[in-house]
Amino acid sequence: DTTAAAARATLEVITRMPYVAGRYYTAPFNSRASQGGTMAVVANTMYLIPYRQEITGSMAALAVSVSTGVAGNVRLGLYADSAGVPGTLIATAGTISTSTSGVKDVVYTTSIPAGNYWLAAQFDAAPSLHKYDGADHAVLGMTSVVVAGFSSDTHIGYSASATYASGLPSTPASPTLIYAAPAIAVKA
Repeated sequence: DTTAAAARATLEVITRMPYVAGRYYTAPFNSRASQGGTMAVVANTMYLIPYRQEITGSMAALAVSVSTGVAGNVRLGLYADSAGVPGTLIATAGTISTSTSGVKDVVYTTSIPAGNYWLAAQFDAAPSLHKYDGADHAVLGMTSVVVAGFSSDTHIGYSASATYASGLPSTPASPTLIYAAPAIAVKA
């Protein structure tokens, strides 16, 4: 009902910091993007990282940070969460060129409710991007317990085969856990 919705909105404002227009927000479940850490992405692959929208608010853009440009494109989008795994596609934000280095924004003006989501990036080439890695946090858990060498077993996202020319799929097909993922951000 409207009274309960108003109470939740008030509680959100009291307990969460507001989003500031023009600032970038990363996946709060992940550690910061590795300083100097980059990864070459794979063409026709989609990468998904968990994202928590702390309060209902507006997005102005989705963004990635290209460290070494390669002629090609990246398509960014947003997926629903389905019990801790990527669910259905909510929206495709659009495409941007990966031919030059720097932070690349694609306008995506919408308001989304507080909750868990998945940020997606799909590539048609193999540029290098700044990355998140699982060295500090096993955001999505570990598949085994290893005393040394956690980095290959601390999962922070998913990847899935997804032909760029076909667009972002309605649901990711057979996603695989990954320990390094491109740093995808939301711009308020």
